[in-house]
Amino acid sequence: MAERGATVNGTPAGDFDAALVAQQQGDLRTAVRLYQAVLRRYPWHFEASHNLGVLLVHLERYEEAVAVLYRALERRPSSAEALNGLALALCMLDRHAEALVHAQCAVAIRPDYAEALTNLAFAQHGLKRDDVALANIERAIVLKPDFAQAYAVLGQTLQALGRLDEARAAFESAVARAPRQPALYKLLGELKRYAADDPAIRV
Repeated sequence: MAERGATVNGTPAGDFDAALVAQQQGDLRTAVRLYQAVLRRYPWHFEASHNLGVLLVHLERYEEAVAVLYRALERRPSSAEALNGLALALCMLDRHAEALVHAQCAVAIRPDYAEALTNLAFAQHGLKRDDVALANIERAIVLKPDFAQAYAVLGQTLQALGRLDEARAAFESAVARAPRQPALYKLLGELKRYAADDPAIRV
């Protein structure tokens, strides 16, 4: 994210500042509208495209996010952050094979990028490559121990591998780190319901 008052891609950042301030203040819908206005004037503006894509993912507008992040990557193909955002958006659309490619590129550029390792594991889990996913998500957690989404992916991966006690512990760790994210409670609840449906399973 660019700093306020700076020159961005050769244009005065005044056209970008209002969107950036709205984003920083948590007014995401206003920020989306303002970034879109910037891009109408400066369609090649990488930071506006990248920030808009990230916000659209946060707002669960995944198809739009994919289109915007692809445009951002046309401007800066080696941006690990844009590659990672695109990988996440594609995962959320169940386009795991495409997500895998972009997550791998992000990790190749930044091997210590915990968020990209998380989305790489997320894509691998979606492709039922859970043994490989497990190694990547464990590495992500070593790099960023408080990243709630990594624990969520760890829980999904462990559940797929039949390691349900460990999956429950991972989901509980995710909830503890991000108690305001309803999706994390949903994952934990689904695991408990899964276990309740089979008397032989205890979690």
